[in-house]
Amino acid sequence: MFCGQTKVELFGKAHHSTVYRKQNEAYKEKNTVPTVKHGGGSKMFWGCFAASSTGCLDGVQGIMKSGDYQNILGRNVGPSVRKLGLCQRSWVFQQDIDPKHTSNSTKKWLETKRWRVLKWPAMSPDLNPIENLWRDLRIAVARRQPSNLRDLEQTAKKEWSKIPFKRCKNLVDGYRK
Repeated sequence: MFCGQTKVELFGKAHHSTVYRKQNEAYKEKNTVPTVKHGGGSKMFWGCFAASSTGCLDGVQGIMKSGDYQNILGRNVGPSVRKLGLCQRSWVFQQDIDPKHTSNSTKKWLETKRWRVLKWPAMSPDLNPIENLWRDLRIAVARRQPSNLRDLEQTAKKEWSKIPFKRCKNLVDGYRK
């Protein structure tokens, strides 16, 4: 099971826009693209997936610390394991080496859960295949154009659940053992 966090902006730049215009028509309304400074707000999400599908997607409140991370895992990993149809004790948990993931308190917490955690090398590039799903999610949310942060969270959860299992399977199958 691969997991990670991402930020989704309310009015973010999920895709590139190009405007073609004739000379001296730069500021005509049809040639401008409205923007909102600083994305108009954003929401952090924690999510996970396996070859079978996407697991839970949970909104993160404020700045996540080790204790917050442990609470998110406690709320979401069990239901995700069941949803994804993973056999007890045969799955491996993948997370990056963010300090809240590798803190002593999180290490002890994970040991009490007896989850097998994939060792992740320090200073490695972010090769977690969930990064591909985060991009898919940001594009899907931008298409739906939520108007406030509550709509953003609801839209993100709906779009996350609609990611096809074939997409998940292809990402896992393409991941080197």
